[in-house]
Amino acid sequence: MAGPRVAVVGAGAWGTTLARLIARTEPVTLLCHSPETAARIAETHRNEARLPGIDLPATLFATADVAVLREATDLVIFATPSAHLRSAVAGAAPFLAPEADLLSVVKGLERGTNLRMSEVIGEGASVPIDRIAALSGPNLAAEIARNIVAIAAGAADGLGFGDNGKAGLLTRGLAEMTRLGMVAGANPLTFAGLAGMGDLIATCGSPLSRNHRLGEELARGRRWSEIEATLPGTAEGAYTVQAALALAERLGVEMPIAREVERALFEGKSVQRCLVDLLAREPKDELADYGRWIAQLGGRSG
Repeated sequence: MAGPRVAVVGAGAWGTTLARLIARTEPVTLLCHSPETAARIAETHRNEARLPGIDLPATLFATADVAVLREATDLVIFATPSAHLRSAVAGAAPFLAPEADLLSVVKGLERGTNLRMSEVIGEGASVPIDRIAALSGPNLAAEIARNIVAIAAGAADGLGFGDNGKAGLLTRGLAEMTRLGMVAGANPLTFAGLAGMGDLIATCGSPLSRNHRLGEELARGRRWSEIEATLPGTAEGAYTVQAALALAERLGVEMPIAREVERALFEGKSVQRCLVDLLAREPKDELADYGRWIAQLGGRSG
């Protein structure tokens, strides 16, 4: 008997959540990194380490055998942390069905190459980009079963900066994201929807957000090297910030919030000083340079 035609690569909170949702309508394979994790999920029909208290349907089949991807002829979803995506794609590539579509649900940019996650999949699997889609939006995994600006927002909450200060950070953060996205070729309206503002509200305002929690821990005086191993999952903002800044530098885009987050994470600058420096910047219209961004976008597309 053939296996499920849909597979999810990555048994973290988000991958398990997506597999659970798919299993409501059809069988799905959840490809785990370790045989121990797969056996535990198969036995208990739960993934307590990543999605505690959530029952998984009998139509969800957990395995660590990458060869099962040969049977996923409809769709393969990649849901691994961004830092491990390339290696996961390399392991999966020999077994991908030639007719299967590929879907990235991974946030971030790859460090070193500054590639988007869909580009990492295309390059690593040697498949044309028209076979690859990306899913984004507000997706706190525990909330459904249940980013860089969220780290700053968590730090602001941890230091008691208040709603006005946090609102300023979010507004400037959205403008920062929009600047980089537009100059890189994105539709600016994307940032006004669920994949932009919606995700920003969710990840900056929820205690379920690992990026927000990271910011709070930094505000308590802990260092990233101490915090990393204690987070219940991956805070993608920490792994993306340097790649985002490298991309911004190449495109000539200013990203002051991302720069201060990098300093707090990797240079030992106190988050108090980072936030004070950010909020002390001269206020200006967040869309003051909109015309220039549009011009740059036109130049790139031409």
